[in-house]
Amino acid sequence: MEIAIKLFQFILSISILVILHELGHFLPAKYFKTKVEKFYLFFDPWFSLAKKKIGETEYGIGWLPFGGYVKIAGMVDESMDTEQLKKPAEPWEFRSKPAWQRLIIMMGGVTVNFFLAWLIYSCLSYFKGETFHDNAKFENGIAVTDAGKKMGLHTGDRILKIDGKPAERMETSTVNMLFANNVTVLRDGKEVTFPVNEDGVAEVLAQREAKAYFAPRFPTVIDSLTPTGNAKAAGLIKGDEITGVNGKPVAFFDQFSEELARYKNQNITLDIQRNHVPQKIEVKVDPQGKLGFTTDTSVAQKEFEKTQVVKSYTFLESIPRGFQRTIDVLTMQVKQFKI
Repeated sequence: MEIAIKLFQFILSISILVILHELGHFLPAKYFKTKVEKFYLFFDPWFSLAKKKIGETEYGIGWLPFGGYVKIAGMVDESMDTEQLKKPAEPWEFRSKPAWQRLIIMMGGVTVNFFLAWLIYSCLSYFKGETFHDNAKFENGIAVTDAGKKMGLHTGDRILKIDGKPAERMETSTVNMLFANNVTVLRDGKEVTFPVNEDGVAEVLAQREAKAYFAPRFPTVIDSLTPTGNAKAAGLIKGDEITGVNGKPVAFFDQFSEELARYKNQNITLDIQRNHVPQKIEVKVDPQGKLGFTTDTSVAQKEFEKTQVVKSYTFLESIPRGFQRTIDVLTMQVKQFKI
């Protein structure tokens, strides 16, 4: 029953969007006294589920739920009816209208889509606000992959600006930086602006890391251990937090990983916290620079959740914000097509 309800809701939503889009073509065509032969929700090859002719226009519901269409006399559309073009143009046909009227009729559907998106985003901004991850909340900076480092980022950076514009949201920053000329970060207490390295961008795209080349930093807390791994043999257990390697503090997993890579196939001393009690444990690093355990992902998730904010808007603020969100989504879609 639940699946049937969701399917109904989906079809209803699509139907409303299709009807509004086609009205964007239908209304200006009528206004410019252009003959509209058909107005259909869904396509109707061979037969339709329902139809009724009112005036010169046949209104109907097709059986193929892949959109809809308005058939305008003198215009080649989804119906691919070219027979009418073999006859001389009539005053009520699309092809006989001035270019500016034809443009308005053709752009009507897209225009309605834009204003509908503006309305929806304005309503969402007013009633729900916006939830996003704030770059300013990354108090310990970011952890960066090798490809991200090649772009010019450093682990520990806090992102401030992209091409001179404030970079507030992580969700858009990950994509925007791939198309940026320069990025400004807070690095070791100082603002640093650097050009984005194109080779690094290419590596990020090649590795399909477009949204994962940087992330929040998090402590190294053990979750599960490999039964035959060195970590288990040394006495490490689930819940241990690693805070140092050979006396060097490693507050975050990225620091711990870098230190392990320096001691492949060597014995090291780990500083750990077990039930809030500090301990030292001797363990051997394997040839791959690993100890044989996985980290607790819930710790990383909690650190990520700390950067989440909900921004509220008044009624008057929600209208321009809805417009900007519409533009931002369109821009982001175009950028992602290039990724």
